[in-house]
Amino acid sequence: MPKLIITEKGDEKKKIVEFGPEGASIGRSEDNTVALPSNGISRKHASIKFLNGNCFIVDLNSNNGTFLNGAKVPPNEEKILRHGDLISIENYNLSFNQIDEMLSQSFNEVTDSDILEVKLLKKVLRAIDKESVPSVEVLNGSFVGKKFFIAENLEEIVIGRDETCEFQIEEYAISRRHARLFWNESAVFIQDLNSKNGTFVNNRKISEQELHDGDRIALATIVLIFRNPKEVDINELNVRPTTVKAPPSTQSVRAESVEETVEEASPSDEDILENAEGYPEETPDDYPVPVPRRERIKLSYVEIGMVGLGVLIFLFAVISFVNLMTK
Repeated sequence: MPKLIITEKGDEKKKIVEFGPEGASIGRSEDNTVALPSNGISRKHASIKFLNGNCFIVDLNSNNGTFLNGAKVPPNEEKILRHGDLISIENYNLSFNQIDEMLSQSFNEVTDSDILEVKLLKKVLRAIDKESVPSVEVLNGSFVGKKFFIAENLEEIVIGRDETCEFQIEEYAISRRHARLFWNESAVFIQDLNSKNGTFVNNRKISEQELHDGDRIALATIVLIFRNPKEVDINELNVRPTTVKAPPSTQSVRAESVEETVEEASPSDEDILENAEGYPEETPDDYPVPVPRRERIKLSYVEIGMVGLGVLIFLFAVISFVNLMTK
């Protein structure tokens, strides 16, 4: 089931709320699925509902608004939710988690572990951000998990402690206006705004620098990670040759298992994934049956020495016996 991981600003405690197809209501009132006791939150503030297999967040015309990944949600307008999205309501952050559904769906679609790994990775990458919008996410501190998407229509995003900043991180070590993110042609750059404790990219202090996928940004002691799905070529992921085993059906147990060697497809791994949806074809009758190799006995040097000593003792005993018989 989908989950909401709820944290309050300045508090490291997490609360997890699961909800089903009936959706979830969010507000100050205790009869909501997610009750957020704060005077700045409306009694019926927002709701999450299912439609055509997708989840949507809807602001119920609240007084102080609902924010999705830093952008305000228009009242009574449905905004689709994806795994990892961050819903902000006053002093609360609600992280939308749907990894269980993604894993379950992927396991039902494929049968081979290596193909599963590639297909699941592709699915997660596409689900995280289908529009390929770059983002920054906080990795530590009180605001861990807070994320901001850097849309191309935004001229700049100021990161800092001040409430006027587009990406506010209320940490003491961060300056009021610490750094800014901005677009330069098709690339995202970061610039330090003369902060007190400096801005670092991959452990190197900078004044201005272009960002790439996976870069770690340190604002004093607070670390952020920059993600740019445009720089990730999902189609370059390859599948190694492997053996596919048909798993037992959920309704009946198969009497025998079917095996087939899957080779790499020359055009792309997408063809492999499509061919792996069903069970592999039956093995031809003339296909050679592999013969198990005999295990070789391996002895250590100590064991070899003990065997040699035993042989010498045996020979000495035989010689002594012969001498006694000839006397």
